[in-house]
Amino acid sequence: MTLISMINGYGRPLIISDRAISEKGTLSTVLLSSTNNKTFSPTPVIDFNVKTLIIQDILCVTFSGRLTILEEIHRDISDFFLHRQVSKATLNEFLTSNEYGQECSLLFAMGGSEFPDQLFVLKIGDWIHEQGHGDIDVLSCGSGAMDWISYLMQKLNYLNDDDNSEESSLQNILSACMAFLNLERKSTINLRNGWGGGFDVVCFQGGKFHRFEDITYIFYKYDFTMPGQPAVLSVIHNSYVNGDVIVRHFIEAGFEIYHIPQLNNRLPITEIDPNCSSKNVISCVHLFEGQQFHSDLGVMFWDTNPDADPAIFTTRENGMFGIRFRDEYIKQIKKAIKLFLN
Repeated sequence: MTLISMINGYGRPLIISDRAISEKGTLSTVLLSSTNNKTFSPTPVIDFNVKTLIIQDILCVTFSGRLTILEEIHRDISDFFLHRQVSKATLNEFLTSNEYGQECSLLFAMGGSEFPDQLFVLKIGDWIHEQGHGDIDVLSCGSGAMDWISYLMQKLNYLNDDDNSEESSLQNILSACMAFLNLERKSTINLRNGWGGGFDVVCFQGGKFHRFEDITYIFYKYDFTMPGQPAVLSVIHNSYVNGDVIVRHFIEAGFEIYHIPQLNNRLPITEIDPNCSSKNVISCVHLFEGQQFHSDLGVMFWDTNPDADPAIFTTRENGMFGIRFRDEYIKQIKKAIKLFLN
């Protein structure tokens, strides 16, 4: 039970995976990096892992299924390509020499010199295929597939976006990730269905697959009947070390750091630096009218200028650790709130 999705539009593929891992017949409470708390009731989720594997920069493999079968497939693929070059022929050799039954779904996306114009995509297992506005193709599998597709299609149709850029596609996907993170912070409904726990996004740029990192999700609370600034509830920063994800979750009382490894990686990362920064930030403002919840407002801050200052960054002043925000980012949050309420 999981979520794997590949969104392909205008020749710019994005691969999204959740991090939840399930095992048949097992229920447990787990510590969530999105809340800094354990789930209040047992769910099928037993752990969290990065479930995308990038091989030789041109092959991306994603996995859906139970933990034991996922670890077996991950190990087999890693070992097979350790001393072989990635190609359509060697991938076919791997697939003809390995069978995993119907308990898993796999997606292979391959670039490289064999496919100069578009990726070669091969899927195994049960996948849902949907087409959206602007020739957007969405492939999804796992227990979260229907919820993900329903939300994404509704969003894309609502936007009716004529911006065909990879940047626009990535922003839409990340805002969808934020929507489900927001839901997870409020309810365990997705975790009870065996998926969630954060998202990893893989892009294909410059002829190589790479993980989109240094993205930060920020949650606020704001009572618009009172003067003052929106109150920061959580700052959640995501980065990667050798394919493992590092989640830094900051709240007013302090911070927690989570090391979420790739499948089969049992090596801990010690002494993780809490310092981080992000130029690209997705924010969710919980709007209140007095004590009454009003609505959630999503705000995207995106800066492609390589010389620009980060939107958020950690600091140490007078021995105190903290987070600072770029003025332009705070102004955009205030402007978005004003426009939304008016």
